[in-house]
Amino acid sequence: MKKRNELPLRLLHGIRKSKACRHPQVLSRYQGNPLNETLPPILTAEEAARELLYLPPFDPHVRSLPTEYRIHATMDIRRIFQPLTISLFLEQQLTLRMRDGYIDRNPLNPHYWADTTKRLDALEEKIRHPNPVIPTPTGLSVIGLPGVGKTMNFMRILSRYDNVIEHDDLGIKQIPYLYMDCRYDGTVKGLCGSFLKRVDALVGTTYFADYGGSVRTIDDQLLAMAVVASTHCIGLLIIDEIQNSTTAGAMLRFFVELVNTIGLPVVFVGTPKAIRILCGELHQLRRGCGPCDIVWNQMKKDEEWDLLLETFFEYQYVRHAEPLSQALNDILYEETQGIPDFLVKMFIVAQWRAMTTGLERLTPDLIRSVAQDHFATARPVIQALRTHDLETLQGLEDVVTVDLDEYIKHVLRDINHKGLYAVIRRSKIPSGRSSKESEPLVTSDADASSEVRDESNTTPSDSTSSSLNPNLSAEGGTFGYGKVSPDDRKAKKKSDRTGEQGVRGCYLRATSKKRKDRIATYQMLKEEGHIRPVSEF
Repeated sequence: MKKRNELPLRLLHGIRKSKACRHPQVLSRYQGNPLNETLPPILTAEEAARELLYLPPFDPHVRSLPTEYRIHATMDIRRIFQPLTISLFLEQQLTLRMRDGYIDRNPLNPHYWADTTKRLDALEEKIRHPNPVIPTPTGLSVIGLPGVGKTMNFMRILSRYDNVIEHDDLGIKQIPYLYMDCRYDGTVKGLCGSFLKRVDALVGTTYFADYGGSVRTIDDQLLAMAVVASTHCIGLLIIDEIQNSTTAGAMLRFFVELVNTIGLPVVFVGTPKAIRILCGELHQLRRGCGPCDIVWNQMKKDEEWDLLLETFFEYQYVRHAEPLSQALNDILYEETQGIPDFLVKMFIVAQWRAMTTGLERLTPDLIRSVAQDHFATARPVIQALRTHDLETLQGLEDVVTVDLDEYIKHVLRDINHKGLYAVIRRSKIPSGRSSKESEPLVTSDADASSEVRDESNTTPSDSTSSSLNPNLSAEGGTFGYGKVSPDDRKAKKKSDRTGEQGVRGCYLRATSKKRKDRIATYQMLKEEGHIRPVSEF
């Protein structure tokens, strides 16, 4: 198995702070600037591949554990991060834009703060500064299908950076990146509010209370956003789900001004729906988005797809791990069409089904049945991708998900469902006693006999079934009474007429005789030896 990166996938919404520690810079353009000197080192492609890779620990002995444990173990599959070519390209682009954006923002420059104030004044007056930042393509737009891994790749790449770097000597709390979602309502005001709240959470300020109140105008909030971004030297502003914007024109024009005024690189991330937003303001984006915009399509069925499958197949928790065959490779691509999110969920759900059905191995037929039963909402997208139906894809909603959380609510219930009652019955048997000793005199539940039949393939007339209750049929439904056949009823009546052995039979005879001879039941039981003198104990 590949060497694992020890650092797990860190959530973006966690907060990691550090004191500024400057590192020597290979390139002179980054030397003498504390904002660049405190960033992690630039990585080669090979270094980035090793740094980004994350494979959770895997113990093959888990395969021998009960199903309940193995279902928990499969959730580690969601944490796997196998970097691909596009991952390395995105890492290079983000590193380049963050560092390049800091070139003209050097706090050690004696004129830096005065010049920044003038630029913010110019933004407020909506006039261009006489000496603006040289317009460079410092922004980036990333457009991709839902489920291809955009957000996960950003999370993994940005996990190399601290959320806050404290420069005590400069009195600056640097924020290397700020990652935020465009809210579902997509308004500029909502986005500004989210921005201020996020900064408050990172550095302990009260910007939202000071500038984000309802009485503030949008222009005031936009200006506050620019001031905060300058004050905390934000290196990269990443706005995900940009397709949710309802005021795209105003939002994009502001961000372009933000790039041109204070040199803050802005990265837009969205689904194909965002194309209409970005293209609608294309003339505004020439300085805001560079020529290396990323279009993120589904994976092709090539060596990278094979690499991803090889990584996943190391995490089989079924009893009998299958090697990656061409048949499994083909069916997984056919049913996911190269969408990594679909592949992850397919691989998890398929193992759950293999466990709960007793198959305990992955097969093409199993994969196909899982796709039909649990990927119904994704079928239109899968079919459109399979047939390259661009017209259909454009008409479909961007957000098409497979609800793994909904399925997990039911999968545990399905584990050996037919045997759950027998498990409950066995749990009532005291230690050291057999199930026969613990059986009640009268059993009113047919499920135990039904379970025995299922486990041992016996017939309704088997002694194991009849010993539980002669009045209950092994054909009884789950958690219900069995059916009593006419022959059973006749046999029971005959047994009652001819007498039964033991205390129960004696009691029946005593009560019957009592009606005739008025003999007490106690006396009858004593005469037949079922009540012993106290002196014997």
